Amino acid sequence: MDQCPEEITLGDKRVEIITLDRYKGRKGQKDRIAVVGRTLLRGNTHYFNNSSFRCLTTDPKDLAVCCVKLGPATQRFAVVVFHYAADADGEILAPEKCSGTLKVWLLSETRYDELNTLQKQWPLMDGGCGKPQHDLIIKCTEEQYQKMTIMPAPVAHWKTKEEWYNVISGKAEQAKFKMRLALGKKLSLEEVKELLMGPAASANPVPTQTSADINLSDVLEKANI
Repeated sequence: MDQCPEEITLGDKRVEIITLDRYKGRKGQKDRIAVVGRTLLRGNTHYFNNSSFRCLTTDPKDLAVCCVKLGPATQRFAVVVFHYAADADGEILAPEKCSGTLKVWLLSETRYDELNTLQKQWPLMDGGCGKPQHDLIIKCTEEQYQKMTIMPAPVAHWKTKEEWYNVISGKAEQAKFKMRLALGKKLSLEEVKELLMGPAASANPVPTQTSADINLSDVLEKANI
């Protein structure tokens, strides 16, 4: 027998809606964040007409229409972070609590390398409850291109109480679909052709180019998610 849908009312405390904003630094402001995922998602992304979509190329010797038209894709990484409620100096407003917001942080290759260097001395990823980890203190110096300085904090505040850790890590697990969206929409070949060349193009084949025609970057040699 099929189960009936659960009855609720507006304002029901059992209802949780996971909506994640994108984390971006604000000029002159210090933020404190924690990486609350155990992995990052990686994707190759194209940007066109103020929108982004996932690269269709899987073999650098056989370029998809997106790379033929736009050139090599840009590699990006996404991870869920906890953005603490803090003052302008990055000091947690209420240390006896764990107040803040889950957000998705989109990383460039340069930012990934920067965090990877820090990770070698100060664990930044969640290795589990009770495992060493450090929050990040971030000072944004320029907003448009997200130029910032990043320093590890002495501890990861969200892991100082097990109940905080359990709640936040559980919500972070539900947010993986938002990480994928941050890396660009996943479109079909027909949708990409229509986006780049108009509705009639999706019905017509596109001449292919050899890899020698385009200056390929190393990013195309890596598998897509």
